[in-house]
Amino acid sequence: MTSARVAALVLLATHLLTRPARAQRQPVTSRDYALEFHQGPIVGGARMIGMGGATVAVGEGAVGVPRNPAAAAVRAQASRGTWDWDWNLDWLSARPGGDDLDNNGDDSASIKDILSFTGGIVVQWQRWAFAISGEVQQYTVALDGSADDGEPSVALTHAVVARSFACDQVSVGLGVRGGNFTMARKPAGSEQSQDLLAMQGAGLEAGVVWRPAPVDVRLGASFAAPLTSLGGAIAPGDYRPEDYGGYILPERLLVPWELALGGGYRFGASRWNRRVAGDFRDERSLTVAADVLVTGASRDASGVEAFIDKELEPTGRSATLSVRGGLEVEAIPGWLRVRGGSYFEPSRFSGVSGRVHGTAGLEARLFSFCLWGSPYRARASVTVDVARRYDNLGLSVGFWH
Repeated sequence: MTSARVAALVLLATHLLTRPARAQRQPVTSRDYALEFHQGPIVGGARMIGMGGATVAVGEGAVGVPRNPAAAAVRAQASRGTWDWDWNLDWLSARPGGDDLDNNGDDSASIKDILSFTGGIVVQWQRWAFAISGEVQQYTVALDGSADDGEPSVALTHAVVARSFACDQVSVGLGVRGGNFTMARKPAGSEQSQDLLAMQGAGLEAGVVWRPAPVDVRLGASFAAPLTSLGGAIAPGDYRPEDYGGYILPERLLVPWELALGGGYRFGASRWNRRVAGDFRDERSLTVAADVLVTGASRDASGVEAFIDKELEPTGRSATLSVRGGLEVEAIPGWLRVRGGSYFEPSRFSGVSGRVHGTAGLEARLFSFCLWGSPYRARASVTVDVARRYDNLGLSVGFWH
């Protein structure tokens, strides 16, 4: 055997011995555990997905609120009145048959019937802004050999107050992130679902965006506190597992905290951080952005997929790091934008490697209209997100800025 082959075998053996073993699932024996709801793949507006999630610093208006509360006070660069408003509505449809939505390394689950919406509205008055934004995701998980399908549903809402300072160069936002979490079971062959649990939680969130007028740079940061359920499962006082298909329900649900830092730079004929003279900034441009996202640990938490199989699978035992990057090109000024990006999705499960996503998107102007004496443009967008054992297609409508 050559020395090269010996070296290769030594390296392989070292890798296998030092690689953390995947945590073994255990049967549920008591209610002393939590379920972690964590969104690994990016879910959000068309610009967020198309740019690989790198929008902490470059997000504006309604579409930027879920990623950074300060985005509510970042007006469109043609906005000059005492008040203005913005809205967005996005629909996402992940590929039926995707087998690893939560990236736990188990391909025995079939993910289907995924429905996801994000939307919001922002009202801006002088330097103040007030926003309501929401994200809803529900899907069905079918496990090989399981008698039940699981139907998780997550709804997050953001109520935000934001203000700009220093001649609009600094925007600060503060809000409350609320969550409503439900889980139902659908016995095999049945058309009826049985609710297992419903819990609510809330936590503070804050963000800042810095837009120095002399240069074409933006920096941003946001923090969202963890959500811990405020109430227990919906089971009555005489709850018995046998009445719920043998499920032993958790005592609590949680969403981990998140800290995001990001930056962006724009190449174009006009200054990025200054108001434009016309109603829209129609010019060829290139915007590049990058984010780093840290997601906190979850104590004594288990994954949703294992719960559907009446088992515990430890998740979120340590903080995870995601790096994201993307770009946006206004190819036909005022009519067409092209986006591309990539991000690393770390696994929340021990012994399972993360995966790299590739994203892309197109945004096209549809038509123009006037409302209350101000001009607006409607737009439609399409996005794609592809990774190992995961891909989705997104459609979006909203305003062109």
